Amino acid sequence: MKKWIGLVAVLSLTMVLAACGSDKNADGGANKNTETPPAVTDTNGNAGNTETEGEAAAEAVTITATDYEFDKAEYRIKAGEAVDVTLVSAEGNHGIKIMNTDYTLLDKDTVSVKIDEPGEYDIICNIFCGPGHAKMKSKLIVE
Repeated sequence: MKKWIGLVAVLSLTMVLAACGSDKNADGGANKNTETPPAVTDTNGNAGNTETEGEAAAEAVTITATDYEFDKAEYRIKAGEAVDVTLVSAEGNHGIKIMNTDYTLLDKDTVSVKIDEPGEYDIICNIFCGPGHAKMKSKLIVE
């Protein structure tokens, strides 16, 4: 009986620690997207980057989660406007909670988010994903 309890404990611990396991490539490095975001052209034909300061709030937001980090430090939406927010777990198993709201997403979920009050809302990973879980944070800026 004690052997079974020990085996179950070891298997449970293994599953918890592997929850945020990464998909490593052959050389042992993580499969991180290192591509530069595509250039965009405004209505005046001026080229720019998709992540410029003062950028207009998005109509749709995709939050990509990898081992212990989100793809951006912050995401922006307009106050009072519904925005489709999608969570994609590129590495590991993640979920998010937008603090001080009722919005929670799991992998591949898309939720229409509408926040009337401008401000900064912390985004946290709400599925324990391993030793870097506590540092996995971002911000939703509502303008």
